[in-house]
Amino acid sequence: MATVQLRWLLPAGVFIALASRVFAQTPLTLSEALTEARAHNATLPVAAFDTAMASAQLRAAQGRLWPTIGIDGDVHGGSPSRYASGDARFQLVAGMPIYDGGRLRAGVRQAQAELAVSAARYHVAARDLDLSVKSWFCQVIALQEEVAFGERGLARLERYIDLINARRASGQPVVGDLLKARVQRDAQAADVAEGRRQLADAMLQLEDLLGRSPEDTLVVAPLPAPGVPGGNPWENSPDVAAAGAARQSALHGVDVLRSERRPHLDLATNVGAEPVIGSSFEAPLNTGRGSGAEVTLSLNWPLWDRGVYGGELATAEHSLEQATQAATVAEHDARLQWNEARTDLSHLYEVVHLRDSSVPTAEDAYLEAESLYRGGAAGALEVLDAYSQWVQAGLDAARARLDYRVAQARVERWGNP
Repeated sequence: MATVQLRWLLPAGVFIALASRVFAQTPLTLSEALTEARAHNATLPVAAFDTAMASAQLRAAQGRLWPTIGIDGDVHGGSPSRYASGDARFQLVAGMPIYDGGRLRAGVRQAQAELAVSAARYHVAARDLDLSVKSWFCQVIALQEEVAFGERGLARLERYIDLINARRASGQPVVGDLLKARVQRDAQAADVAEGRRQLADAMLQLEDLLGRSPEDTLVVAPLPAPGVPGGNPWENSPDVAAAGAARQSALHGVDVLRSERRPHLDLATNVGAEPVIGSSFEAPLNTGRGSGAEVTLSLNWPLWDRGVYGGELATAEHSLEQATQAATVAEHDARLQWNEARTDLSHLYEVVHLRDSSVPTAEDAYLEAESLYRGGAAGALEVLDAYSQWVQAGLDAARARLDYRVAQARVERWGNP
């Protein structure tokens, strides 16, 4: 009975292994790769932590606008009692600013701007990640096309070598032709091997961006043919938004510094008891020993500090000027990057179609040269030259499609969401 069960279990295990392998090799589309990278990439959460910290700082800045409530108390004593009589203090203390020159509200606005900065920088990091994934995904596709085309060329060249061997067997003096074809074949085989090496490296880069282990089986789905160029303008790219928010933060930082020179008025109150140990003496207010309540209204108005305030204010104003100039630079850079990518895209669209149309023409030229060689009307150099032109046309077409897709990814990177 155990033997029968084992005979049934073995095919089942093989089937499960094969099924899991097929499932693991399900082609991954570009949109799926982008989603997977957003979820599992190791570097993107670093930018997310900045946003979380900025959100917490905003909550803290908003909380400073509200009253504070706490408990305060102490116990002390000494000897002799006429020098330090033993007493204790226990109070419920509340306080809030009445007027602070706008410092707290400017701080809230600054924290809001910092949150906008971190959120925009997160979008920048996400856009950069998308660009890297798209670039390596397209690189993998292009290298797969190059390797497949090179292997197809090798197979075609092997058939040509078989033709030469057949002519040699019939007694024709074609040893030189055979040697030339073998040199071409070995060179082509080396190019295919180099393409496989580059493909393996590109796969590792893509797997790392996706947060996958190198041991995982990754199969990418083919991309559609390049379409008509498009893309949104650059004005609202996250880079421009981040620079603009940083300028707003610096502007509110100046407001915070200027508020330090205005008068500050604070209200504090406490309710508690301060009895003398061993005594029942009580007072109506908590200004001495006893129990009661106390209200304090304090004024603080800095007038002179020998350059401290002036230096800090000048630093904040210079930071504002720097952030304003950085925002201008960010706008220029985003506009330049988008226009360069858009210009490349419009020209590469034509290049792709020209390269793709040259491949079948070059293949026909090679087949014609091989046919003429078969009939004795062409030499080996003509065949190998036509072969090289055909292989080069195929590689150029694959690289043109890669350049187009990378340019398209750059347009999306620097354009509007």
